Amino acid sequence: GDYSIEMSFWFACSVFIAFVVVFWLTVRVSRGSVNLVKRGTGLVLFGSAKAAQKRTEKGLIEYLEGDFKGARRDLLKSAHNVQAPVLNYLAAARSAHELGDEQQASELLLKAEEVASEDSLAVVLTQARIQYSGKKYEQCVATLEKARKLSPKNALVLEHLRDVYVYLEDWESLEKLLPELERNKIGSAEDHLALSNTLYLALMALA
Repeated sequence: GDYSIEMSFWFACSVFIAFVVVFWLTVRVSRGSVNLVKRGTGLVLFGSAKAAQKRTEKGLIEYLEGDFKGARRDLLKSAHNVQAPVLNYLAAARSAHELGDEQQASELLLKAEEVASEDSLAVVLTQARIQYSGKKYEQCVATLEKARKLSPKNALVLEHLRDVYVYLEDWESLEKLLPELERNKIGSAEDHLALSNTLYLALMALA
């Protein structure tokens, strides 16, 4: 406006430096406060990482013992604060399926897929098991074929495919799969013989 301030050059430099230092300290303190609030909020909402790990272990034990309601609760409450939340979501999805909540099971599988890094095969296998348990055999086959592309020699994938083909009496697909089962030593020699007999008797009946 109509006012001016006069001072020496060095005093002006000192004032400018002091202003910069105060501004820098203010920014650092503000950022520290924000981080502190974030950590405090996370601690209040989700608990510490150690507590979350213990709750995850409790949830997994509940899942193995068949307490699916308790397992789903504990696994989901601790999923936000553990290093490998994909395990929480997968076991919680299986628990939701056992409780008859198919919509939540699907949603949890999607969450597991989002947080999975190299565990996408585990996600796909869990989805296939849920579909098989729910008697959605055609969908199960499509999911297992997807898993087979991820890991062509995986024993669990090949075993599940074998079981689904036998249940569906898809003998042509089983015939194509049989060399893979033998090559990867899925099952004993007696199992292979019994399966081959069942397969070729069925193909003869179709012929």
